[in-house]
Amino acid sequence: MAVLCLMLLAMMSVSYSPGPGAANSAAAVSRSKRHHHVHGPPSPVVPDSKLSDVFISVKTSLKFHRERLRPVLDTWFRMAREETWFFTDGEDTETQQAAGNFSITCRF
Repeated sequence: MAVLCLMLLAMMSVSYSPGPGAANSAAAVSRSKRHHHVHGPPSPVVPDSKLSDVFISVKTSLKFHRERLRPVLDTWFRMAREETWFFTDGEDTETQQAAGNFSITCRF
């Protein structure tokens, strides 16, 4: 869940850049600041992207594989297998078979 939240926050933090000419205009900057103050920040501009542009990492511990990692493997890992990597402090056969080469065991 934390990974999904971080991805959404990263997508929302994409900065808005005005069109050519407006970026150098003091009046445009002043209007932008006034607009921001009165109406809130502008909506982020989300660039065209592909699933392969995303890197998903899931940090977990061996004691949570069954209750927390298994639901991830059974749901959205199937849709983004090539982009998802699991970092854990221990291996188990079930997770290793499900995640394949996308599971990395390391010391924390």
